[in-house]
Amino acid sequence: GREGGLPRVWVLSLNDEDDGDTTAVQSFDRLSFAEEAYDVGLGRHYEFDTTKLVVGYDSMVTPAQSLEIDMTDVTQRKVLK
Repeated sequence: GREGGLPRVWVLSLNDEDDGDTTAVQSFDRLSFAEEAYDVGLGRHYEFDTTKLVVGYDSMVTPAQSLEIDMTDVTQRKVLK
């Protein structure tokens, strides 16, 4: 989605209840970045059952890179390329 003219990525964590009829939102985190103006978007994901998310990121001062983000702690990031 977009907010304030910038692309944004949110990580939504669901808590499945045992009865199968109820799904509750456990957490809803927006990824944040240090630069004020940037471009970010989801990368390709071939593994559905994972806690890792890959996003493409670049800004006027940061060259294009792929970031692996741990969805259990969105502050944990690893530059892949």
